[in-house]
Parts: sequence; C-alpha cells; structure tokens
Amino acid sequence: MPGGFGENLSTTEWTETNVCVGDVVRFGRVLLQVNQGRQPCWKLNCRFAQPDMALRLQSSRRSGWYYRVLEAGMAEPGDFLRVVDRPRPEWSIERLYLLFYCETHDGNELASMAAMLTRGILHHPAQISMSSTFG
Repeated sequence: MPGGFGENLSTTEWTETNVCVGDVVRFGRVLLQVNQGRQPCWKLNCRFAQPDMALRLQSSRRSGWYYRVLEAGMAEPGDFLRVVDRPRPEWSIERLYLLFYCETHDGNELASMAAMLTRGILHHPAQISMSSTFG
C-alpha cells in the first residue's frame, strides 16, 4: 500500500516506544541510524484537506522518525530491518516526543537532549539527509 504521510519505509511492530534515537539498523546492504522523531507539519493539513491533521497526528504520538544513511547500499523485497546497535536505549522516540510537546520545561531532560546534539547522535532537521534510494 502506498504511503500517505511522506514515509520512505513503513514497518510493523516498530513504534515510538521501542525505537530509540541513535539505533543503528541494517536493511539489506544499507546501514541506517535513527536520528530524530518526525514532527508533523502543515503539509499534512493540505494533503488531507484537514486543517488539524498535523495536530491530530502529533497528538497520536505515532508520527514516526527519520533515519540517516550511514552506509549506502541496496535493499530488496524480503529484506528485514534489524537493529544492530542501540547506543541510547533510554532515549526512545516517545521520550523525545514527550520532551518536545509535553514536558517542555524539564531542564534536566533538555540538557540531556542537548548533549546528544553535541555528540552527533540527534540531528537538527536541517542536517537530515534522507533518500529513498539510500545513497
């Protein structure tokens, strides 16, 4: 089924509660890294002709995440996504979501998130490069 939300990959059993920032994922010959949670924007409102669609997706806490390509390669039908490293098991995408939208004044959490930015684990949206061809 084609994606409706701009996704390049869709998965089952992978959710914001069990995917972590920094996860390194093998997909065929491609090596990816989860580098931030997805933040829905106004484009969804236009795409679905619903003025509150981005907010509805954000409120569902199921908005997804972005990968960056660590090693370019090919993936084929039947290849599975497999976590090969989890350097930040305490930083689920859900935790990041809660910090961005619910616990926005938690200084300790913000400092911890900022430390990931400085170590290159979490990336600002302007630094993300994602390609459907993984290369």
